[in-house]
Amino acid sequence: MGERRLNDVKAMRAAAYGALLVWACGSERAAVQRVEDVRESACSGAAANAARCREQIEELLTEAAPERVRRASDRNALARALVARATAEAAKLGPATGEEVEASAEREWPRFNTGAIVSVIHALFPASPDATERAAGFALRIAQTSDAKSFEQLAHEAGRDVVVERIDHIGNQGRTVEGLTLERAFADAAVNLTKDSPRSHVVQTPYGAHVLMATEWLAARIATAAEAQKGLAEAAIAERARKTLEAARQGRQAAIASDAKETLQNVLSQK
Repeated sequence: MGERRLNDVKAMRAAAYGALLVWACGSERAAVQRVEDVRESACSGAAANAARCREQIEELLTEAAPERVRRASDRNALARALVARATAEAAKLGPATGEEVEASAEREWPRFNTGAIVSVIHALFPASPDATERAAGFALRIAQTSDAKSFEQLAHEAGRDVVVERIDHIGNQGRTVEGLTLERAFADAAVNLTKDSPRSHVVQTPYGAHVLMATEWLAARIATAAEAQKGLAEAAIAERARKTLEAARQGRQAAIASDAKETLQNVLSQK
């Protein structure tokens, strides 16, 4: 095995064990994301040996990542593939209609007129009687912190249950440029962070107590008419796909319920 290939395998092993490390720190969500990152990025430069590369990754993940995390990662990968397929099938039905685009504009317009944009890293202290007190103590400890790596390290030191997450491109109206809708209190705290005051006080949401730190600011994004039209049409197709998937899910649930009812009737009739 060449030195480069050996280094690739070492890198994959390190990344896989990194998934276990994140799991040990108590964040399953972060562990799942880490496993997915290993799967999706480790073979990006090895197209000719992609199959074998994937096999090696799975072997390494089997060693390093708990079964629960691997199952969650598999479900996420399957869900993304299903959404991609549904979106492709929805596009085959033809361009978005005027009615679909109009409905899309009501939901998606903040993506194209964001106001100032900020990216943050935040620590969530899950809802509990002492969550606010713990978050306040953490806010004091990071008062002089300016880099995300130190923030994350201090957050993990604050407790195994603390969740650390990065959220990019938060604009106005409580949404990210990518379309993620945030809790209003969280979004308001994020967009009010400045270079002179990049760290928040404790922010309360139904999930618990948060402390935020800004990592990047971008200028307001105002799309051109052509960009907005294209984006809204794509969003309309995505919504068409979502409705198809939702109908399929409800149909599946109805079929399961029908089968269960029939099975119960058969059991009762045999008594």
